[in-house]
Order: sequence, then C-alpha cells, then structure tokens
Amino acid sequence: TPAGTVLATAPASGPLPDEVTLTVAAAPATMDLNTLQPVERTGCSSGGNLKVDGIPGVAAVQCQIGTTWPTITRPVLSVSYDLERDADELSFKVGLTDESQLDAAATIDVVVDGNVVASPAVVFGTPVDVTISVSDALRLQFVVHSTVAGTDTVQNRTLGYVGIIEAVLTGSQAGIGKLSGTTP
Repeated sequence: TPAGTVLATAPASGPLPDEVTLTVAAAPATMDLNTLQPVERTGCSSGGNLKVDGIPGVAAVQCQIGTTWPTITRPVLSVSYDLERDADELSFKVGLTDESQLDAAATIDVVVDGNVVASPAVVFGTPVDVTISVSDALRLQFVVHSTVAGTDTVQNRTLGYVGIIEAVLTGSQAGIGKLSGTTP
C-alpha cells in the first residue's frame, strides 16, 4: 500500500461528527540483509565487495563452489538468518561472481521457515533477480548447491563463488527498526 493511502476512516460513513479519524499507510522501511548477522553458516560468508555480471556490491552471502576429492562431491553450503517475524519482503540479485569459471553453475534454495520458496539456477554471466514474501517468517536460509555444467572429473577444483547482492528486507518501520536494532 503506497504511503499516504487512506486505509480506514472513523466513523466509516454517515453524518460527519465533530471529529473524524483517518488511518493512513506509512512508508515501508528497508534494511540491507548484509547488516543482519547470520545465526548459522556452513562454507559461506557475508560482507566483502564482489561483482556479479559487472554489478559491484557488498555480498549479503558469498559461497565458494567447486568439487572435492576423492568422490567429486559437491558440498552443500548454507547461511541462515533470524527474521523474528519483523520483515515482509526480501529482494535480491543472485549470480556467479565475475571471477568464476565459465562452466560454473549453481542452484540456490531460498528457504523460509523450512519451506523452499524459490530455487533460482545461475550460470556464469546470468544473474537472477528474486523477490519473495517473508511476512511472519522466523528463519531465512540460503542453501547453495554447486551444479557444474557438463561432466566434471577434476578433483578439488574451485569453480568460483555464488554471490547474493542488493539484498534488501522491507517491512514496517517498527519491524525493520527492531530487526536492525535501531528501536527496542
């Protein structure tokens, strides 16, 4: 609802009393996800400058992808955040960093309270914009799966990094203020 939109009036209709109350929508608040401390992470980091498809940004999430010896397994990487039911929406750009190998590929599961709500697949040079609802969510998790393009038989090979940039949480002034620590 755009800021300034009348949401309700009291009284709703009829003859006008001496006093009328209007309830008006407030502008939403935002915060960068990279300012929120992860509660868990496996093989991923946050912060740091990187480029995704030539777009510079501070990484909300950065995960190294590759293959490992001796079974050519592709380790699962993840990072989790507590949202405390204080945000309504998350938007971000995800892709492989510009320094990644050309054959690198990954799928990123976006998990909200245990449910996968998006699974963008990324390859080199093709970032994906994602917007999801996190309304009433307690936990947000990104799970990164390296999905090497083609058949890879090279042992212990680093393919590059998955980067999540321009990650912004949107919500009410009170909710985002509480989440960011600027209000009690």
